[in-house]
Amino acid sequence: MDFTLPKISEQHPVVGVTSRLFKFFEFTFRAVKRKREPYGIVNYMERSIAKGDVVINVGSGEDDYLYIMRRKVGKSGKIIVFESKPELFQQLSHLKKIFKWLNIELEPLVLSDFPATKVAYKSLYKRSSHGAAVININGKREESAVYTIVEETLDNYCWTKNIHPSFLKIDTSGNELRLLKGAINILRLDRPKILLKCEERLAGAQSIFETFKYLLQLGYTGYFILDTIKIPVENFDFNLYQNRRNNFYCNNFMFE
Repeated sequence: MDFTLPKISEQHPVVGVTSRLFKFFEFTFRAVKRKREPYGIVNYMERSIAKGDVVINVGSGEDDYLYIMRRKVGKSGKIIVFESKPELFQQLSHLKKIFKWLNIELEPLVLSDFPATKVAYKSLYKRSSHGAAVININGKREESAVYTIVEETLDNYCWTKNIHPSFLKIDTSGNELRLLKGAINILRLDRPKILLKCEERLAGAQSIFETFKYLLQLGYTGYFILDTIKIPVENFDFNLYQNRRNNFYCNNFMFE
């Protein structure tokens, strides 16, 4: 008598349901854990995003943030995710399919200050633990290409699709200023709230201060949160607030 068990493929209904349940509990646990973070990032998103809002999410590696934002915008809202790194884009596409994320749109574009099409080269392709891809375009033609990168401005993208975002979450590993310069019309007319992640080790202190100055000149007020205290970005000191030797490390900034 043959007791061989039938093979169950990844497409089998049982496997599909189990995968969904596992991911659901994983995201729920991570979302709850985020709410306990000391510096109020999730709480800020919870207060700033409402049902029906259009959210632009640039640098989407932290899927638990996506989970929280999706719950806040509801069925009448929308989240547009920009992810240029192929493996992360595929992962998000898979999650969108299994979770039926109807209010999430995915775009494999790099947002910058000027539209362009470029080629990334293998030796210049840097891995990033989270957020958008970090890619150096300048390379030698004899090196083998990884893929083509399409750069677009957020102004052009939103204008062609008649989109008016109310919230921007930006984590581009050093490309923040160029992205914001390509969104000047949105910043002036739509005035979205901004959750901006900046780190000196990626962008450099001068570039970050130029980013702050750019937003302040557009009439935004910027701050970061120490426990429950709002501190203006004008008082930010990298030696104090981005020093890993201290108990407090801040790389998230709010602009309204």
